[in-house]
Amino acid sequence: MSKLKPFKISMPPEDLVRFRNAQADAKRLVNSMLSEPRFSEIYRDGSTFFAKFATKFDDLVPPKRALKVKRLFKKIKEIDPQAFTELKALRTILGCLAEDQFNLILQNYRDFLSDLSAHKHTIEEGRAHLYINIIRVLDVEVGHHLPPPEPGVKRINAQFIDRIIADQSKLTPLRLWLKTYLYGYIILRHLNDSPLWDQPVDRTIKLKDLFNVKWGMVRTIDRMLSERLSKKDKDGAKPQASDQPAAGEQSEPDEQQNLEQQASAEQPDQGQQSAPAAQPASDEAQA
Repeated sequence: MSKLKPFKISMPPEDLVRFRNAQADAKRLVNSMLSEPRFSEIYRDGSTFFAKFATKFDDLVPPKRALKVKRLFKKIKEIDPQAFTELKALRTILGCLAEDQFNLILQNYRDFLSDLSAHKHTIEEGRAHLYINIIRVLDVEVGHHLPPPEPGVKRINAQFIDRIIADQSKLTPLRLWLKTYLYGYIILRHLNDSPLWDQPVDRTIKLKDLFNVKWGMVRTIDRMLSERLSKKDKDGAKPQASDQPAAGEQSEPDEQQNLEQQASAEQPDQGQQSAPAAQPASDEAQA
């Protein structure tokens, strides 16, 4: 079986302990979402979410990026029609990734094509690599839009949500990337149950454990934001936000640099993968 490029855990010992404690709950929660009837609900809602943006490709994706996206999907269609069909609705979302993250997908797919020519990978393995790398970059993209953690604070709390809501310019793109991760991870895991998701990144941690815990964290933030904004709406003070993702190529240099600084405390370099230590949400709320 082929292997992905190395994923390395980079967490302080105390965070690693918290992460290990969250593993079992995160696994249970994600597995429940992958099973019926929960998956059918997520797939329905996720398909509606992605289809909404799929129709806005020309409006939301800048011409230079749009050309790269179209070339990528043309190649995917030639090599793997199944992957093309399953990923087509994500074209706009991928086109709105930050430059570094989109280029990582491009480079990884070029590497796969080279390995395919050398008979190092099968089409099915290449598909798994592609789906995992999409989740990998979505993980980092979410981190780019989150406020930096406060010193000594390890859990998601009301003050953290207050800080998110206070920055109106980043609220809408953050909520969209949260939803993208919530739907994208469950759907792609369900569509592609490859052994590659089980690759170890530590003696007791698998690759999907990293994504499971991140999924639980994202779900908690999304739920808390929804509850807080709903309350503000009832009070007549709901923040106003436009309904579209922010294209990475359109970011101003200073803003992009600021986003990267915000993510640095939680996100790894491209050659690494860190995992948040936040506890995943309980299984009472809908995804």
